[in-house]
Amino acid sequence: MKIKLQSNKKPKQPKTAYLFYYFEKKIQIKKIYPYKTNQEIQKLIGQEFKNLPESKKKKYFKLAEKDKKSYVIRMKKWEKKAKKNNENKENNKNTEKEKNESKNEEEKKNNENENNQNEKNENKNEEEKKNNENENNQNENNENIKDEEKNNNEKENNEKENNENIKECNDNKSNQNFSAPNPVKKDKNSLSNEDYNFVSYSKFRRNILSKTFPLISQSDITEIIKDEWEHLSENERKK
Repeated sequence: MKIKLQSNKKPKQPKTAYLFYYFEKKIQIKKIYPYKTNQEIQKLIGQEFKNLPESKKKKYFKLAEKDKKSYVIRMKKWEKKAKKNNENKENNKNTEKEKNESKNEEEKKNNENENNQNEKNENKNEEEKKNNENENNQNENNENIKDEEKNNNEKENNEKENNENIKECNDNKSNQNFSAPNPVKKDKNSLSNEDYNFVSYSKFRRNILSKTFPLISQSDITEIIKDEWEHLSENERKK
């Protein structure tokens, strides 16, 4: 069974020769061309590396080879440590499983006792339900009597109200008009903010860089995009 390694400190991928050249020349070119954007500087560096003689490229390929060997060593250490952590995690998982099984067994017994008690309560509730039905029937009869009395009272009150209305109409000599207030209109203020995040920026820049420099690997492009993003201002990120 293949063990899945887990760690928050996994070694980064080794840098390529181009990346070593890129980070070395970036500061120099920025000083020479302070007005140029990151994209323009990246384009200049890419063109320089492309035209660089093989004899001068050897320096950066050696650095890349050294970084690769270091990465292999660091990766082995990380895998060893991650494997040990996974073994400890598996042991803890088994211990926790045993505890859960014991707990489930105890809960099962408690549930059986609770079910027995619930059955007794259901029998008691059934008896109470019958008593309540008898009481409800009696209450319904009483409510019917009250309803009849209420209807009689309403008839009497309606008759009195009609008489009062007739008297009021005779006493009033003028009508009063009331104007309804104008309805208040609610203002609707809808604001829309377009989020500008690293994912959309990465997709946009990756498409451009891939077409401009088809020989550069995707991992190199990712490192360049990360570097560009770190140097963008807040306003530039929100564009």
